[in-house]
Amino acid sequence: MINKKATTSKVIGVIISLIFAVIIILVVIPWVVSSFQKLNPIDEMGDCDRDNVNNFRDKCPCLSTKGVEEEKLPGCPLGTSPDEADYDTKSCSYFVSKSNPDNFVPKCDQDDEDLCMTKCDKVNGELPDLPESAGKGIAGNYDLGIKEFSLSVAAESKPLVNNQLDLDLKGEEKAELTLEPTIINYGADAANLPFYLGLKICSSKNKKECTSATLTSGTSGNKAWSLKNLGAGESKKLEKQTFQIGLGDYCDGQGDTGCFVKIVVDSENNLAETEEFNNEKSFFLVLSNKKMKEGTFTKYKTIELVLDADGDATPQDSPISQMCPGYIGQKSDSDGFGCDSAGFEAPNFAYNCESGEFPSEKEPFSPGKGCLLVVSEEDEMDYDCGYAGAENGVIIDRLTPNKITSFKTPFLNTDGTDAANALTYKWKALESGSLLSKADQWHLCDTKANFQSVIINEVSFICKEKRWIKN
Repeated sequence: MINKKATTSKVIGVIISLIFAVIIILVVIPWVVSSFQKLNPIDEMGDCDRDNVNNFRDKCPCLSTKGVEEEKLPGCPLGTSPDEADYDTKSCSYFVSKSNPDNFVPKCDQDDEDLCMTKCDKVNGELPDLPESAGKGIAGNYDLGIKEFSLSVAAESKPLVNNQLDLDLKGEEKAELTLEPTIINYGADAANLPFYLGLKICSSKNKKECTSATLTSGTSGNKAWSLKNLGAGESKKLEKQTFQIGLGDYCDGQGDTGCFVKIVVDSENNLAETEEFNNEKSFFLVLSNKKMKEGTFTKYKTIELVLDADGDATPQDSPISQMCPGYIGQKSDSDGFGCDSAGFEAPNFAYNCESGEFPSEKEPFSPGKGCLLVVSEEDEMDYDCGYAGAENGVIIDRLTPNKITSFKTPFLNTDGTDAANALTYKWKALESGSLLSKADQWHLCDTKANFQSVIINEVSFICKEKRWIKN
């Protein structure tokens, strides 16, 4: 005879166990993980004080070296004692006090846990990045800085307003800005090795993305001023230098553009200064009513993707096969054109760029149809092919594959149907550089075109390090 009470008790026991298990999963485990994270808030591979010394080896993770490191205490500034280093390591994981943001407590005392912030987080948010060159060179009690500077355009003084300069270019392509800086050595020792002063033009979106400004002579402005021997406490006004801004740099574009302008002191690792955070001054520059001059690019009429996608589409990433200044494909007397551009047979597997006629010289791909892209599908028995015209502004990047979805001329299968499988692929450019479609031609962003610009529908694209970037 079945004992119903015993069975019921077992069922109840199982249910209670399941309830406890759910509570542990939903409440206890997250609490334990959260508590563990609060006890160990510092990422060992991070850099709290942004002095280029990772936390796992930094004996002072919340105290920057400022460029001069204590020999026996990695990551600690010169003169730090072992006790001071121990305290900094311990307190770096403490939390900002609710009552005093300059004090740090072992346990967060905020009413709202979302407001809890460690000393590491606070320091990381307040300190600028230490330059990579900091600490390299001959250490000494010298400290180079930019005391002040004046700006002028066509001999007319241009003062900053709220650290910003506005210039109306009235249809010109670039601004010519004259700079007269005064440099100073705040240190107690003379800086007697060579150092330089230069100008950088930086992105309005990211102040760290910069390129050297260009002097009106056409030379790079990264060493516009060269100096040697600046005594302790001495300041020196430097000669005026004129830079062209807005032509092939981060201030380039059409209409109204903006960028950060940085004046930078650089000793090129000759001097390890006592303070590396004051080696630059910057201001924001706004150029209005600017005309844009497009750069000079290598251009192609046709690009091709050769794929092996017989039957159903199998999406994948694939680099393009070639770029041609004209049409592409093999000459064919039988049907007017040959779409199998690649000579798939041995020995050379050659491509046909020079003698190409696909889509067809008899039926040319007329202007306004977009940037021509053709597809050849490799097949043991036959070759399928097709083509389309990409819309202006399509980018085929050399690093990140992307689908092509914007067309002026829809994809057309000319032989077979398998070539259309290319529309499911993510295309990638060749290592020589990324491609941008405009006015029926693919514009190549290669090393020769670095920081040259193209404008499409009032949007400027800058070629940087072989990649197209919307400015």
